[in-house]
Amino acid sequence: ALQNVVVFAGNIAVTIGIMENVLTAENKTLNMIGVKAANN
Repeated sequence: ALQNVVVFAGNIAVTIGIMENVLTAENKTLNMIGVKAANN
């Protein structure tokens, strides 16, 4: 049972990490779009 809890917690940590990476990528894309819009 304890093993399942550890695996579950690990899966949550991985999911959060992936979500943070996606959000960071989206923010970088939005920043690039914003810079291009400001230059135009």
